[in-house]
Amino acid sequence: MEFYPARYEQSGLSAVCLEDGSIVVRRGEEVLSTLHLFGDSFALWHNYWLVEPRLEFSPNGAWLAISYGMGYVYLAEPQTGRVVREFHLFDDVRYEDDSFQDIDTYCYYNEHTRLDFSPSGRWLAVRVRGDFDPQEEDGRTEYFTPLYFRSVFVIDMDRRELAFSHVFDDECPGNENLAVLAFHPAEELLAVGVPGGRFRLLSLPEGRVTAEFSSLIWVPDPRGVRHRALVRFVDGDTLVYLSQEKTANRLRRGTDGIWRPAGKLSPEEGREIMGEEFSLCCP
Repeated sequence: MEFYPARYEQSGLSAVCLEDGSIVVRRGEEVLSTLHLFGDSFALWHNYWLVEPRLEFSPNGAWLAISYGMGYVYLAEPQTGRVVREFHLFDDVRYEDDSFQDIDTYCYYNEHTRLDFSPSGRWLAVRVRGDFDPQEEDGRTEYFTPLYFRSVFVIDMDRRELAFSHVFDDECPGNENLAVLAFHPAEELLAVGVPGGRFRLLSLPEGRVTAEFSSLIWVPDPRGVRHRALVRFVDGDTLVYLSQEKTANRLRRGTDGIWRPAGKLSPEEGREIMGEEFSLCCP
């Protein structure tokens, strides 16, 4: 059985994970390389603990990014299968000694690490995603968000090094799950945010917070911690986001570099720019 497929259509490259955890890279029917990264316990961890991999080709096909569980990331050359760099982004998550079984992710499960390349492939944004099942304590529903789900890591693919990481402080009770992410078209900024709460614009490559806004729409979705495209850059100086008022709102960057509100879009404009997300969130 093959699962978690990735494709690079321009050159016919594909990659899949097999039942034993090996990663096979092909061009058409030809096998180019096979990677063995996850150890002999992969089948047990995957089937019983739902420890999942993810595969993603860079936009130019030069790299295959592979993630495993929470925060394990490998950068490999597709043609040769050579792993050039490996990242363990959370010190307390260790699959080698089984200690990950003791990690309490509270009301989150089916965790995996999502990989998002910037349009040019210069940057790779890494977040932990999963499913969400609120738990009750003392008759109250709590929404505490563990560190894993409110962190974003950005890897510089030119240097194959971690450029920066950014963490949203948790507000308890609250939900600071970073389900929203969008790259600026010129890759000057990275937008990251929380459905029902804040979103921030982080500078690239420094990771400095250049702006913060606090009215993203809440997504009424029991699996709402997956990726949601609630913020989109229209051009280098304009972005649109879905607000708590169930409208598509515009921000524009002035000549002084400051992003300011620039009105609401009509439903037709909102649907054209935001697509399916507008139809789901702003009926």
